[in-house]
Order: sequence, then structure tokens, then C-alpha cells
Amino acid sequence: MKKIIFTLASLLTLNFTMAQAPQGFKYQAVSRNPSGNVLSNQTIAYRISILEGSENGPVIYSENHSATSNAHGLVNFTIGNGSINFGDFTTIDWGNNTFFIQLETNTNGSTYDLMGTSQMMSVPYALYARTSGSSTPGPQGPQGLTGPQGLAGPQGPAGNDGAQGPQGIPGPQGAAASLSINGSNASNQTFATGTTATDFSITTVGNVHTFNLPNAGIDSRGVISNTDQDIAGNKTFHNPMSITSSLVIGNTTTTVGAALDVNSTVGTFLPPRLTTTQRDALTVVPEGSIIFNTTLKKAQVYLSGEAFTEGNGVGVSFSYIGNVQGQTFQVSNTNVLSSINLSISNASALTSTYTVKIYDAPFGGTLIATSSNTRTAEPNGLTSGSFDFLTSNLVLNAATTYYFEVTSDNNEDFYLNSSYNNDYVLGRQFVNGTPYPTVDVNFEVVTQSLNEWTNLH
Repeated sequence: MKKIIFTLASLLTLNFTMAQAPQGFKYQAVSRNPSGNVLSNQTIAYRISILEGSENGPVIYSENHSATSNAHGLVNFTIGNGSINFGDFTTIDWGNNTFFIQLETNTNGSTYDLMGTSQMMSVPYALYARTSGSSTPGPQGPQGLTGPQGLAGPQGPAGNDGAQGPQGIPGPQGAAASLSINGSNASNQTFATGTTATDFSITTVGNVHTFNLPNAGIDSRGVISNTDQDIAGNKTFHNPMSITSSLVIGNTTTTVGAALDVNSTVGTFLPPRLTTTQRDALTVVPEGSIIFNTTLKKAQVYLSGEAFTEGNGVGVSFSYIGNVQGQTFQVSNTNVLSSINLSISNASALTSTYTVKIYDAPFGGTLIATSSNTRTAEPNGLTSGSFDFLTSNLVLNAATTYYFEVTSDNNEDFYLNSSYNNDYVLGRQFVNGTPYPTVDVNFEVVTQSLNEWTNLH
């Protein structure tokens, strides 16, 4: 691994010229390779850590920087303004201890190498002054003169209610009440229900009042009952209506075996009429739905797509280890990608979660879909199953080479179920960017043909 040597050029303290000190101080370094040559115009990742007490002391603050060297190898950045990994720069008590700066670099995109640790021989004075306190207070001044009377304040809120007063003396007995209902003034009156008459009504005989609720019929308004009824008049239903038995239109008897029986010699059965644009805007269409397409002047039925499985199967043999693995593949028909089935063996001591991505070419191709789910394997464990893509609506074209790639969330190594006999002739396995012409991942690509509207004539 290529090492990079950094020469500490200067450590500058910001002047405290404002009411509040800046939260950071400048850091400058010269980057050289192991031969002592200056690394000019190169972008390098840095991790800066502040240690307290000694060069092996605890890390109280850590941040990341990315800087590009100039033609002389110089890089500049402000400690305190980086991407924070740990700690709070603003709470460091600079006057309470000695501090050390630890410098690490990342040149391979994944790991940091320790370049050295050095003591801060002087603290950032502006930052120290911010928390060092003020001078000794002066003596108490004399009492000032009393100011003039201020304006009256606003009205205060209402106070709480007072205590309940004593019970008053009862008043005299009132006259007897008189109740008249539907012409009856009896002191005792009775209510009942009935079903007579052809509309809702109240009848009174003596002191008995009967509320009549007749069943609905052709000539009368009333209640929908659980018995056979003939009902007249147009009815409009604004919510879904469920019928658990047969529905008969234009007749009073049901044809045996018919769920919907339309009987008419003067009218037609009229399905929903939609333009092609309106039809294609439907989001949920059950298979077997029928419409009349007013754009094409055609009756059409909706048929769901057929599922296809391609690949060389999912076995239990594991060949190569790596943290980025994949396989090129093709499909025989232009269909929508549904899922990719794989077996993965976790080769690390960590629990790993795996994701599958589809590219239009290996290593450098364009990402075109990511699985909507992940699969997790325990340390040194195995996971097998489907990585789903149906929600991506990705159409795979026939005889076109695609590449699926498997990665883990922690960048740890793993095995993909594969075989050495090169039994899949339409692609090959890749491990950490290296193709293996005689090895294939054991996999299944499941696709579904496009759903479509079919003309009935």
C-alpha cells in the first residue's frame, strides 16, 4: 500500500478580534511519498483526532477532511470545521490540560493509515480566551434615584368562584302539568309501533299512540325488511354495493347458474366506455376486466402476464470470496423483472445485510434498479431467497446483457453460490471486479410478461 509522508508546515492560532472566537484553527501540511517527492495536485482524505493528556490519551474529538494539494504539495484546512466523527469541538477546555493532534490519511477509499501524533505546544488562544473568564469585578455602585411611577398594567384574569352558598327556602307547590299529544290530554299515555298504512304515520286511540313503520313497496314508502319486497322508483347508491346471490335485470326469475342475468329485448349490455388514455391511467385492473375502448372502437379484455424463470438454478456450492460479487446474464423474452434468487454465505464475524443492484453493464455500467428488499445472514451463516424488483417496473430486453451485483452493508467478504462447469453460457461471474470465464453464479431470474388489453373482435 502506498504510504504518504506529511511534513507539518505550521499550526496557526486565529486572532481573537471579534466578540466571539471562531470555532476552529488553521492546519497546513506538505504531502510527500516514501521517496520524499512532493505529491502535487492530489485529493487526499484526512482524519484529525484531538487526544487529551498524552499521545496515547483518549480521543475527545475527531473529524474528517478532504483536501487537494497545490503544485508544491501544500494542503490547508481548518480543524473544527470538518465532518464530525466524535465529540464537540466547542466544549474542549483548552486551558485545563495538554493536547495532541493525531493525523490519519485514507488513500485507498476504505481504510485510514496513522501518519503521526504531535503535541500542541500552544493552545488556540482565541478559543481559550472564550472560556477563560473575565477580570475581578469592581465594587458595588451607589443606589440610584427612584424612577417615576410606571403606567398601570392590563386587567388581571378573573378570580376563582366563591364557595357554594346555603340552600334556599323551597318555593310553593306549582300547578299540575298538562301534556297534550296528538289531541290526547290523558295523564298516562302509551307509545307503540305498527306496520299499517302506506307511509310513516302516528295514530292515536285514547291514550295509545302508535308509530306506523310499514314495509316499503311499489306504492308505499317504508322499511327495507328481510322478506321479499318489490320496490319502485330510481335508486342511487354512492358507495360499493355487495350482492351475495345472483343479480337479475329485466326479469323476476333467475337463470340457473347465472351470477348476472340481464334479460331484455329492447336494450343492450353496456360495459364501461374509456379512451386509451383513460384505460392506461387505471392503477388496479383485475384480470378478466372488460371495457369498450372508444379510441379504437374495440371491446377489450385485460389479461395478466405470464411468469418466466431463467438462469442455472440455486445450489449449495460456494467458490470465490469477495466483498463485491456479481454475474452477467440475459433473458430470452422482453419481460418485467420480478426477482433474482440467490444463496449467500457470510464469511465474516459480523451480521451482514445484502442488497442486489442491476446495471446495464458490469463495472462502469449505469445503475438501473435496486432490490426493494434485503436479506440478512448471521456471522458465518447462510441466507437464501428472493431479492424483489417488481416495484421498480424494470423491463429487461431479450438478448441484452445485464449485470447484477451483490454487496453487504459492512463491506465484509462473503461467498456466492456458484459452480465451475460454466453451465450458464450467457454470462459469467465477477469477484471484486475480476471476471471468471469458467465460473457462474447459481441464480434464478424471475420475469413476468407485460399485462395487456386484448381485443375481443
